[in-house]
Amino acid sequence: MFVPKAGLSGQALVLAGILTVSIPMAALAQSAPPSAYQLGRPLYIDIKGGAAFPTAQSSSGFRFAPDTGFNVGLAVGYRFSNNLRADLEFSYFNSNVPGTRGFVFGSLGFTSGPPVFAPLSPITTNSKAENFAGLVNLYYDFDTGSAIRPYLGVGIGYSSFNYTGSGSFSQGLFAYQARAGVNFGLSPELELLLGYRFFGTTSITFPAAATGFGTAIDVGGQAIHNVELGLRFNL
Repeated sequence: MFVPKAGLSGQALVLAGILTVSIPMAALAQSAPPSAYQLGRPLYIDIKGGAAFPTAQSSSGFRFAPDTGFNVGLAVGYRFSNNLRADLEFSYFNSNVPGTRGFVFGSLGFTSGPPVFAPLSPITTNSKAENFAGLVNLYYDFDTGSAIRPYLGVGIGYSSFNYTGSGSFSQGLFAYQARAGVNFGLSPELELLLGYRFFGTTSITFPAAATGFGTAIDVGGQAIHNVELGLRFNL
């Protein structure tokens, strides 16, 4: 008596289905590179730079409004796990402080005092605002199973604020920051970094020589928004 081999055909179909699903999944798993931590490279060095967008500050009719500038930085860090890392970072921020033109008393990037009714000539000076900052940062890297790993970070530290112009001065400030961005793994040794950085400080007090008011003025804390691009070297 002839018995059709339907059972064998069913098993073959099931096996074919398993292979159809498992082979692409295996290929996907192999395409996801291991992280630097998984490769035994916990140490790293970051080199970063980008555009800095300071927020204007004002108080008691006195205004401090730096132009768009730049930032550069170097960080040395250590990975505690596949997701958690920390680093020590040194950064430099630089923004020019433009001259003023308009219907108000103005000089060196500041506008203050009662209005006058004749436009002033633009004042061309080489005034600038700088921050030399050192911060300790903590980051969390999100494991996406691919070479692209988003991150979040926060940091605290110290910044030396330097103003060069009429009434030049320096002031030490508490500094803090927050970051968000993406790491792109190019190789086990190298990553490309792209992110946003907020950098802030405690209040700046401009001395009387810088305000032109005959008195010191506190303009509040700095708030600098940054877009950064960098490279990470995994050691």
